[in-house]
Parts: sequence; structure tokens; C-alpha cells
Amino acid sequence: MVSVNNNQYEQAHEYHLQAIEICKSAGDRYGLARAYSNLSELIRIQRRYAEAKPYTIEGIKLARELGNLYALPIMLINLVYSQVGLGEIREAHVSVREGLQLNMENDSVSWVIFSLVGYANILAAEGKRDQALDVLGLCLNHPETNSDTNRDIQIVLEDLKKTGTDDIEAGLERGTLLDLKEVVVRALGA
Repeated sequence: MVSVNNNQYEQAHEYHLQAIEICKSAGDRYGLARAYSNLSELIRIQRRYAEAKPYTIEGIKLARELGNLYALPIMLINLVYSQVGLGEIREAHVSVREGLQLNMENDSVSWVIFSLVGYANILAAEGKRDQALDVLGLCLNHPETNSDTNRDIQIVLEDLKKTGTDDIEAGLERGTLLDLKEVVVRALGA
């Protein structure tokens, strides 16, 4: 994805649209799936969920057709954020379970953590604030947490802070005591 610094979203948006057109004209379906994913993520992090969702769905569709089991779970978790933002909580549960399961099968701890932040986002939307903070605390303090995941943790925390800040630190601290495998089992059973 084009790095977005200094809030240059519109310029990055144009670059990603160009990438989609280039991949279409070149017949590069793998590149096209990635371009859809990148554009949808760029739009999603600006909380423009209705606009992001169709690009995410196109990326998922292509990843499924191509059997790209590494890109697919990332796109599914990106879809979770749009679904939550649009109030589609039941659908978000389905997406997070599939994305998390694929990341488990890919044996990628950093992407499992990414998936769990999507799960925390669902918990927050359901009003399960303590559980959401616990999961975010686990993710925030896990050594496999990458910069993309950290960015998404901050987005979910921003939403939680809108309804109060008194319990944030304690919740994040509780999360450091959680076992990753137990949280994954809970998320898959949700």
C-alpha cells in the first residue's frame, strides 16, 4: 500500500485507483486483488466504510478465485471493520472467524494478532467493553504486533475512548495476562 504520511489520503487514493486500472489492463489478477485490498484499506482507515466495502469484496472475490490464502484473511479482517462500521455485526462475526482460521492455518502469529483486533472491534460494537479492552491489551503488548495492527488497535481505542477513559489502562493491563490460544478459541467460537 502507498504509505500515507501527512494525511495525503487523496493522493494515495488516486495512486491506488491507477494501480487498479494498470492491473486490469495488464490482466494481472493477483496485482488487481492486492490493489483492491490496498485501496479498501486506505479508505477504511479513514472510516469511510460504505465506500471501502465494495473494493474489499472485489479483492476477496479475486483472492478466492486465485486461491490466494495469504491475502484472503487480511482482506476478510479489513471487511470486518466495514461491516462493524455499517452495523453488520452478524456478518462481521462470520468474516472474523474465517479470517482468523485462515491466519491460524497459515501459522502467522502477527496476522492472528491482526485478526484479534478485528474481533475486539466487534466486541466493542456489541458493548462488551471490558472484553474488547482485554483483547486489545493482549494485542498491543504482543511481540508479534506489527505497525498495521498497532494502527488498527489505536482506531478501536479511539472509539472506546468516546464513551470514557477511566477503565482503558486497567483493561489494557488485564489483557497482558491473557493467553493467546485461549483468546483465539473464544474468537473462533463467537
